[in-house]
Amino acid sequence: MRVCIIGGGFSGVTAASVLQQRGIEAVVYERESCVGGVWVHAYPTAQCQNIASGYHLPTLSWEQAGIRPSLNPTKPELLGYLTAAVQRLKLDVRLSTSIDSCTRGAEEVVKWTVRGRGPAGEFTEEFDFLLVATGMFGTPVPMEFPGQETFRGRIIGPNDMTREVIAELQGKTLAVVGFGKCALDQATDAANAGVRTIHVFRRPGWGVPQRLLGIHYSWALWTRLNTVMVPCWDHPTAAARLLHARARALVRAFWALIETVIWGTITAHAWGRGAAARARVALLRPPTPFIRCFRPSLPILPPRYPAHVASGAIEPVRSAVAGLCAQGLRLIDGRVVEADVIGLCIGHGSPVFPFLPKGDRVHLEGMTGGVQLYRHLVHPLVPGVGFVGMNHGFLHMTQVEIGTLWLSAMMRGELLLPPVSAQLAAADAMRAWKAANEQLCPASNCCVTAHYPQYNDVLLGDLGMRTGRHTGARALLSYVTRMGASDYAGVVAEYEARLRSDASGGGGAAPPRRVLDRVM
Repeated sequence: MRVCIIGGGFSGVTAASVLQQRGIEAVVYERESCVGGVWVHAYPTAQCQNIASGYHLPTLSWEQAGIRPSLNPTKPELLGYLTAAVQRLKLDVRLSTSIDSCTRGAEEVVKWTVRGRGPAGEFTEEFDFLLVATGMFGTPVPMEFPGQETFRGRIIGPNDMTREVIAELQGKTLAVVGFGKCALDQATDAANAGVRTIHVFRRPGWGVPQRLLGIHYSWALWTRLNTVMVPCWDHPTAAARLLHARARALVRAFWALIETVIWGTITAHAWGRGAAARARVALLRPPTPFIRCFRPSLPILPPRYPAHVASGAIEPVRSAVAGLCAQGLRLIDGRVVEADVIGLCIGHGSPVFPFLPKGDRVHLEGMTGGVQLYRHLVHPLVPGVGFVGMNHGFLHMTQVEIGTLWLSAMMRGELLLPPVSAQLAAADAMRAWKAANEQLCPASNCCVTAHYPQYNDVLLGDLGMRTGRHTGARALLSYVTRMGASDYAGVVAEYEARLRSDASGGGGAAPPRRVLDRVM
């Protein structure tokens, strides 16, 4: 079997590693000159939202890659790790190569003809299966506003805040538009350099401080015990289902406490600074409960951002932008924000797949919140294609590894999926739940978010594997310690051992397994 992986970011490289372990030939195509995905063009100060222990291949630690990462890995560390992973694992990654089209064959067994362009020119290759790993954050939103041509200053994008740009901003005023991670980092970087900074946002969102009550946020939010408290469209265990059905008041109280601690940590920066400081910080209060915003695009607040707002180094302006004018930004309430430079950090669009056949794209594009896949991995009306990285969450690379293992089992006929109608119904149920219970973003449907333990448990259950990764005292301890990639080390070898065991017991090949009757 031969598999084409489109995209050489963390998801694509992780998928190739899993397929290699399973003896499946995988070729990764990456249009950039190096691996890294969205990190290749990220701004210099960008850091991973995840901590290092949760953001590496389970088969290759940071130390094995020769890198000592920061707690939240930096852009150079991330790119260095992924480059080392490709080299050490000897993966077939073809750089500076773009895919123009993928054509499905007419045979009953799906085959693909992939056409693209690389350093040697145009090429055509044949594959048995496609894995799309182009990411969920890579579709830019056009930076266009009415009156933009009249603005006398400079407009920069989310990844343009280089050291040279910061030097050019000295003595000028920067207005940053947006409230995502890029906007918060851009405003903070400018204020750190002494640049007069105005932060304009229509609606503030929740951001998590680095420390809550003196404890790193990951201890408060990334343990299995806390994730059990996260509402979800489905829960794989009877105990979790009972909790969310019969003890909803307890769940609401838990997240109200977390929200109070987070907001208290933010407002503490204004204590003793006077009414003006308190008023500035009050503008950051989100209108939506924290639990509705608990998703991968939930930003970790830059450590100095709340303090800069409290001190006035960053001036928050809560209003929507109506357009641009010669002086700067024109707001819908009639105010004008004067600025020399405007930073437009207005997020990303829903994922698109221009290399796939038009008939497939009808099922994959144009939905609010992006495409909702069955198991966040496949669309039943798009045969021969799997998606890696569309199950984005706080233990992302582990989710991609287990997701690719699931896909490889499907490719080889080791898994029996339910009828198309049941898969579509499951996807519709997840989409409806997210719309009712989460603050939507352009890629909401492509996220597992904080439900990553439940998600991993369901996929492992589909594969007939144990969901608890530890036994004895370690199993109990795992509920109050941070989950990490090492918790899932050896999962591919464990699955292969399960197949051999099933085959020896039946006197032949292991019979295919039906997936669990769970919506995930």
